[in-house]
Amino acid sequence: MIDIRICKSTVCLRVQVEVKGHAETAPRGEDLVCAAVSALIGGYAKEITDMEDKHFRERFVSVGKEDGNAMIDVYCKDERSFKRVLYNLAPIIKGLEIVAKDHPEALRVSHLNED
Repeated sequence: MIDIRICKSTVCLRVQVEVKGHAETAPRGEDLVCAAVSALIGGYAKEITDMEDKHFRERFVSVGKEDGNAMIDVYCKDERSFKRVLYNLAPIIKGLEIVAKDHPEALRVSHLNED
């Protein structure tokens, strides 16, 4: 199962997305659930990586090719940047929730608001 944990903190202006596991609905390299998750998370990671440094106090992006795990962790400099990061994350979450609804045995998305 793929476990995705999304944490948001308006106090710290932090957004963290952690992805672990494999869907195991097909052999590696042929799993469409994993492909969907990889495309969504990979696109979000690219968006965060391409944002200018002026938006962040700290930024960490790691999308593993070998193990499939990913971590995106950003601390924004101001509320405007934080809202931009959340705005970019919103369609990714919707996509992940659609896949999770169709494949509850393969994907779990959990949210944590640290306020």
